[in-house]
Amino acid sequence: MVCCVTRSESSTEDGYIAGSARQSYTTRNGDWEAVFLVKNTAGEDCFVQTFDLSDDLGMSEQYYGRPLWIGGSIRYSWE
Repeated sequence: MVCCVTRSESSTEDGYIAGSARQSYTTRNGDWEAVFLVKNTAGEDCFVQTFDLSDDLGMSEQYYGRPLWIGGSIRYSWE
């Protein structure tokens, strides 16, 4: 089986914007840090990787990126 890069309909998509944001706060003495972050701020569904196997197997494989993701952390350092 030979795989090649194609511009088939199943392996292309319209343009999109993907962005991330991170905000952190650290206390003056550096003991505490709080972090808030957002990945894929636009919440776009986008392909990360696509294999067009329609000629050989009659299918295509598509891997999507992470959806809108929100997280955070709190850290304490006792040095």
